[in-house]
Amino acid sequence: MIHILDSIIFWPFVIGAILLMITPGPDMTFFLGKSLVQGRNGGFAAMFGAITGVILHSIAAAFGLSALILNAPTVFMGLKIVGALYLLWLGYQAARYGSSARFEKTGAEEKLLSIYGAGILINLLNPKVILFFLAYLPQFVRPELGQVEGQFIGLGILFLVTVVPIAVAMILSTEQLIGYIEKKPHILRYIDYSFAVLMAAFAIQLMLF
Repeated sequence: MIHILDSIIFWPFVIGAILLMITPGPDMTFFLGKSLVQGRNGGFAAMFGAITGVILHSIAAAFGLSALILNAPTVFMGLKIVGALYLLWLGYQAARYGSSARFEKTGAEEKLLSIYGAGILINLLNPKVILFFLAYLPQFVRPELGQVEGQFIGLGILFLVTVVPIAVAMILSTEQLIGYIEKKPHILRYIDYSFAVLMAAFAIQLMLF
């Protein structure tokens, strides 16, 4: 997995992970919303649920996609094409309609375990995260280097190392962050456009390689 630390692999992957993290979606809306309603404990419970979801995605990618890459390259190519088309659709949606995140200090308090479980479910069903692991992650795997499962796990770990500090910072500054977003909503549009460009770029790359 040494190739993961290569700057040609490392920085595009990290940049994509950061954009995925800061683009408002189900995960961000959930853990910031819980931070607003139940304080930092609620936010961290939601975040740990999302982390668990990412771990499950990584394991599924490691043993599912690696099998396709090694044993059914034609099927995997079809999956890449479908993934590329969906990435284009996500980019279009982000650019055309923008973020739909809404943060309101309403709702009854929940047990932290319930929040944790909901965080897992929301992450597992989050289309952006699913496509990240189905279409984005495989671009950084090099089958010729062997240990394909290990490469997937390594990329999953790198993803967590990249996004968890950002999530922690968001939770610790939830009210200030939401206040800033409400005062300057155009910031979200810049993020949306950046996300759209990134999705289009990787969709093209998926179709070409």
